[in-house]
Amino acid sequence: MNDPLHSQRGQAIVLMALLMVGLLAFAALAIDGGNTYVERRRAQNAADAGALAGARELWLHLSTLDSSETTIQRSINEAAESNGIEDTNGTAGDTVDDNVTAYYTDRLGNKLGVEVGVAGIPPNAGGINVVTQRDFNTFLAGLLGRREMGANAEATAVIIPPQGCGDYAIFAACETCGPNNLATTGSTMVINGGGLYSGGDMHLNNTVVINGTVYSVGTCSPDGQCQGTGAPVINGGQPQTQPLWDIHDFRPGGPIATSLGGSYHYINGNLTSLSQGDGLYYVTGDVQINGAGPNTVTIVSLGTQKYNGTVNLTAYYHNLLFFSDSNNTSQGAIQIAASDSVWAGLIYAPNGDVNFSAARNLGVSGAVFARSVSASGSQLTINYDPAVCPPTRARVILLK
Repeated sequence: MNDPLHSQRGQAIVLMALLMVGLLAFAALAIDGGNTYVERRRAQNAADAGALAGARELWLHLSTLDSSETTIQRSINEAAESNGIEDTNGTAGDTVDDNVTAYYTDRLGNKLGVEVGVAGIPPNAGGINVVTQRDFNTFLAGLLGRREMGANAEATAVIIPPQGCGDYAIFAACETCGPNNLATTGSTMVINGGGLYSGGDMHLNNTVVINGTVYSVGTCSPDGQCQGTGAPVINGGQPQTQPLWDIHDFRPGGPIATSLGGSYHYINGNLTSLSQGDGLYYVTGDVQINGAGPNTVTIVSLGTQKYNGTVNLTAYYHNLLFFSDSNNTSQGAIQIAASDSVWAGLIYAPNGDVNFSAARNLGVSGAVFARSVSASGSQLTINYDPAVCPPTRARVILLK
């Protein structure tokens, strides 16, 4: 005859055993879960360090036209291994580490599908993406059969190239825009420092250039006015190229937008006021400002920009004041009819024209860089400031 009490005692032992397994699982989750978070952070630090080191080395290769990838691979692996990634291939800081994989990206951080060290540096490479793997032993989870776990992490670093705008207060780059590539008609213009550059022809009227050069790849006319600027005149020279800002760097999610955080103002449409305060405005439409300031801003737009009234503005981002990506060559990508205004920074329209029309008592401390430039019926003074586009070292930033 079975003993009911003895049977109940046996069930209790089974229940206690199941309970201990459950408690052990919870303890493993707490202890090993916390350790997994720490190991994941170590893997992320290694990925960040590898991406930054690789992007810096990539820039050195791009700037010197060095196509070798050996030092790029070594820089990535050495940085990752110095931050806790095990080199399972034997030699630390060499070109092979099975726990580190790197890919080239463009300047927005998009993978180009090319692994570092496999098929050469792509022509549009502008960054490095690094994936790291870190294996580690568990504590209590090993008692449940899980003795080893892994932590993966990924990071991307991109290059922001240096910028420059040369030695010219006005740089009109177009080589095929005819006699009005750089034209001052019915205007009084004073260029104080720097000079005038036209990739094609130039037509001047009532223009004074102080401590600068009048440089025209085509011809400068009329001769009397060109010689009357008070500056040396060069006709028929060779076109000069200048470093360019890239509109892609300013778009949402791009390296500049990411670096600015709350000072980046995205305007999906047209911009008519600076109500969001100082910072960088990225505008998908057109800009029309009728009086503003004092403000410290950088205004970047896909459409045209028009400024009227009294405008007092100083550049916010790297001395860049206005940047229009518009190719408007009729009214102008950037149209200025402001009066009694003071601006400081670079006015930039690489694909279109900058037009000063009936701009009275307008003072610009900086420079103008455009496809072509015209001034009609304006009283314009440009105090050239080479700091608006200083020669700078390339910057490398992590994309988050």
